Amino acid sequence: MARRILYAVIIIAAGVAIYFVLQGNKTKLDAAKEEIRERPSAIAVKTAKADIETVRRPVSLIGTVNANRDVMLVAEIAGQITQVYAKPGDNVSVGATLIKVEDDLPKANFAVAEANLKKARKDLERYRALRAQNATTDAMVDNAVLAVEQSEANHVLAKQQLDRTAIKVPFSGVFTSRSVDVGSYLAPGTPIGNLVDLSQVKVIANVPEEDVFKLKIGDPVTVSSSIYANRKFNARVYTIGQKADEAHTYPVEVIMSNAGRLFKAGMFARVEFVSISAFNALVIPREALISSLKNPRVYVVVNGKAVSREISVGQELENKLTVVGGLQKGDVVVTGGQINLTEGVAVSVVKQ
Repeated sequence: MARRILYAVIIIAAGVAIYFVLQGNKTKLDAAKEEIRERPSAIAVKTAKADIETVRRPVSLIGTVNANRDVMLVAEIAGQITQVYAKPGDNVSVGATLIKVEDDLPKANFAVAEANLKKARKDLERYRALRAQNATTDAMVDNAVLAVEQSEANHVLAKQQLDRTAIKVPFSGVFTSRSVDVGSYLAPGTPIGNLVDLSQVKVIANVPEEDVFKLKIGDPVTVSSSIYANRKFNARVYTIGQKADEAHTYPVEVIMSNAGRLFKAGMFARVEFVSISAFNALVIPREALISSLKNPRVYVVVNGKAVSREISVGQELENKLTVVGGLQKGDVVVTGGQINLTEGVAVSVVKQ
């Protein structure tokens, strides 16, 4: 009987001990769970480093082809046209006669001027001979010298007026238009026709302000046209405009040889500015952006935590962004998992 009672006491004591042990374990487990609930877990993210890269972004713009020289020829003398030697579209050489104006009166005036000059020179010789014999005065010799000078001036004017009856080509080119014909009466300043020099051409393109300051006179350029597929022509920067238009672009003029006259004035051509197609910049993946390009922000990993940072974007490339402010080389930006992030939350970087 006593033994049974002892066994019962032992069993009860063991049960009580087990109860208290289990209760203690439960308390510890609940505390651990509460600690886990209170402690934020690290969020897995993908990252990339901001780094300096050579960015290739060809600056390619459409421009308009212009002749190297383009002038409107005008009459310099009054008279009726007697001959026309060129029609629109003709190639003409420097010094060739384009148009002949009646020259009867200019010829007569020149003949008179030439005769007067000969007489004045002979008179001067005679007066000088007489002066050597003290047969005349110095004043008479001086008057003879003045007469020669006046006759020479009149001779030059008469010769100029006669020469102007033949309107000549000032430079080799194409006679593109003609506004007069045989029988037309000219007055000084009357338009005759248009002459263009296409041995070289100038292509004018409007370059954005962020690129124009990277250019300098003489920089290499390539020019192409849809008319001549897969062909590129070498050119160079000729002038850089100093005043922007309303779109904040600057006119840049490039010049190139036009052998074979493949390019005509007024054509469209594509200009690629080779010298500014490659540059070094701080670059990050585009997927790091967590807002719009107007107000760009990224998450940066600092001491294992996500920190939101405002940045300044330079240029938008295919899948990258150049950064001009807000980041430094080596900064770690979050490129995946940003949707789960908040300011200061712990992160763990997923190895890629």
